[in-house]
Amino acid sequence: MTIQCFKYSIPAALLAIGMAMPASGQEKPTELLILSGSTGGSWSVYAAGMIPIFESEGISTSAIPGGGASNPLRIAAAETDISFGQTSANYDAQQGIGAFEGREVSNVMNLALISADHVHVVCSVESGVQSWEDLEGVRFAAPAAGIASWGNFLAGLNAHGLDESDLNIVARGDSGNNMDAVRDRQADCTTHTSAYPVANFAEVAYSMPLTFLGMTDEKVAEVVASNPGMIAGSIPAGTYVGQEDELTVYMAGSVLMTHGDLPEDVGYWVVRILNERLEDVRNIASGLRPLTPEMMPQAPVWEMHPGALRYYQEIGLR
Repeated sequence: MTIQCFKYSIPAALLAIGMAMPASGQEKPTELLILSGSTGGSWSVYAAGMIPIFESEGISTSAIPGGGASNPLRIAAAETDISFGQTSANYDAQQGIGAFEGREVSNVMNLALISADHVHVVCSVESGVQSWEDLEGVRFAAPAAGIASWGNFLAGLNAHGLDESDLNIVARGDSGNNMDAVRDRQADCTTHTSAYPVANFAEVAYSMPLTFLGMTDEKVAEVVASNPGMIAGSIPAGTYVGQEDELTVYMAGSVLMTHGDLPEDVGYWVVRILNERLEDVRNIASGLRPLTPEMMPQAPVWEMHPGALRYYQEIGLR
């Protein structure tokens, strides 16, 4: 998969990678608390995989569940040391729009861009839905209203002249519960934003015919123009059983972020360990396999944490 990278706040062009020894006085943290995502989602998988990596480096690490629309608020309040976030929701948080209407979030900083998450929209074949325009009136199993997946989906829905009032929302839950509703014929369609393949979607695709919805390039461009935290992307043909064609979709990036009070050395060591253990990180899940050192400092929206910035500068990514 080719990742189209975001513009980022580090001003100079990427240079060749060269490992550098840390300067004296940079103390490795002894503990980390990670704010991840909903149970079974990609962030919970990523966090679970990162815990043994950090612990093998002598850092006691644990994780608690969160969500794309709540994590910016919680990390801004310094509830944890680091947090997963989604670039589209982060933009809304920074601007005080969407789920963050009237609440402009600050005191958040980036550590690393780690993956690109694709906006999936899937329907049962028997529903007859073939395009986004066909979603009007369908029985829809939706993510919770405060979850980033829901806000991401609404951006595409709005680009097609529809809004949530045009749907017949019959359930709200996580990706597993929503896909169960489609499988059990209680809903026609659902959506989830995640790196592909989404395990719940792939499993159900083996047991019933599904339709995965793509978009035109023009509609994707409308979505991207509405939120700088989104980018154009695609889901390769054959990713799911029965999905014969490549799908043009839009994506939001997953980032590791922190609060402005995190000590500089902690931010430094978080990104240093992830870089030096990059093969282990890539092996956590398929969504992390495209991760490269060059990609990590390209996190958009928030400014880069000074400790992370120092590490990227040390290895030639300034």
